[in-house]
Formats: sequence, C-alpha cells, structure tokens
Amino acid sequence: MSFEALTGKIVKVYRGGPESRVGQLLAAKSDYIALLTEKDGIVFYQQRHIKSITQHGKKDFPFRSAFLNDFTFTPPNSFKDVLRSLMNFKVKINRGGPEHVEGVLREVRCDFITVVTKDEVVRIMNEHIRSVSYQQRERSDKSEESSSNQQNNQSESSSSQRNNESSSHDSSSSSSSSSSRRGRRSRRGHST
Repeated sequence: MSFEALTGKIVKVYRGGPESRVGQLLAAKSDYIALLTEKDGIVFYQQRHIKSITQHGKKDFPFRSAFLNDFTFTPPNSFKDVLRSLMNFKVKINRGGPEHVEGVLREVRCDFITVVTKDEVVRIMNEHIRSVSYQQRERSDKSEESSSNQQNNQSESSSSQRNNESSSHDSSSSSSSSSSRRGRRSRRGHST
C-alpha cells in the first residue's frame, strides 16, 4: 500500500483504538510512515500493521503543532533505520494495550529490539512493533531543568554583581566620608 500521495496532509491513522492518531503525514516509505502528532511528536508506524488512513473529505481534522513552523524532517530509509536512529533514547513502543512499552531502546537486532524499563529488560519481536516514538517529555523535562538552572545561575550572578556593586559603593562611600572627615580635621587644624 502506498501513502505517498498523502504526504503533507492531515490524516487519521486507524479509525479508533489505542494506536489511532491524528497528525501530519511527514513521510511514506516502503515499510513505514512518519506522522507528526500533537501528543506524541513523530510516530513511526510499520505499514504492514496499518488497517486504515483517513483523510477528511471536506476539511482537515483538528490538528495544531508547535513543530510545524520552521520544521524540517529527513526520513530514514527503512523502519529498521528508524529503530537504529532511536538507539539509547527513551521510546514508546506501541500506543497502548498489553504490548505497550516505554523505556530506553538499547539494542536493535534483525528479529527483535531490547528496551530497558525501570525494572525490566524487554525483548520485542520486530514484527509485533506497530508503532514507535521518541519520548519528548523526557527531553523537555531536562530542558526545563536546564532552563531553571540557567535562571538560578543568572539570579545568583545578578545577586553577586549587586553585592559587588554595593560593596564597592560602600567602600567608595566610606573612603569619601573618611576623606571628608580628614578634610574637616585639616580645616580645624588650620583655624587653630
């Protein structure tokens, strides 16, 4: 089945169920499609598992994504290349149901992949992977943490800069007040 004609269109993959997502079709390769979604970022579906793709006849499905502006995507050649490109990243295998797994993709073999969760090492047969996506939440948590650290460092820097300015202001004030005291003393000394 070829979905190339739908590239760039807003479509719905599957009619319902946990695998169903609405998004912009970024690429249609020989064995997978790439769908940009609001919730999961880019979801890669193996074509052999896709039951249906729907394009609304009168208007597009409701869909907005912050990624659409200034977004470029270079699709890997095959689904196996997609998996290899996600090695050592936190991924979500399948959207839901009993075969849904979230963890770090550690190994890609001819017949299976290995995903490490918090307390398990899960081997999943490649033929049973319906979809895979990169877990963006992990990345955004780290960037929020990084942003928070930057803000803390900036406020500490500003605070120490204010303290330095204050102490230099205090020392210049004290030196000017001591020189004015000396001036008063010397004037007193001259008048006697």
